[in-house]
Amino acid sequence: MQDNNVATKLTIFLREDDHVQHTALFEVVLREAKDFGLKGATVLRGIEGFGVSGQVHTNRFPDSNDDLPVIVELIDTPDQIDRFLASLTVLTAASLVTKESVQLIEPITP
Repeated sequence: MQDNNVATKLTIFLREDDHVQHTALFEVVLREAKDFGLKGATVLRGIEGFGVSGQVHTNRFPDSNDDLPVIVELIDTPDQIDRFLASLTVLTAASLVTKESVQLIEPITP
């Protein structure tokens, strides 16, 4: 029996400058998620962050607001997320991906 309140959240950490040909990588991931039929996706632009290089990217200074962190969060059933992740081929070796089980809160209806 499947618990309808349990889902999986896939989080992909990218950089603004990550591209596939001339398209931002986060746009490609979002399009693939939509085409795959995932239930939800959000792209978040970070204001500051660093990765394995240790170099801090920030938008606190007007002349250094490029290559900021980008987070793509995707949510669906555990099986659907696993199938999507197996089909996702556009990620770079530098992409960090996490997967976690989440409990869905049903909206309160008036």
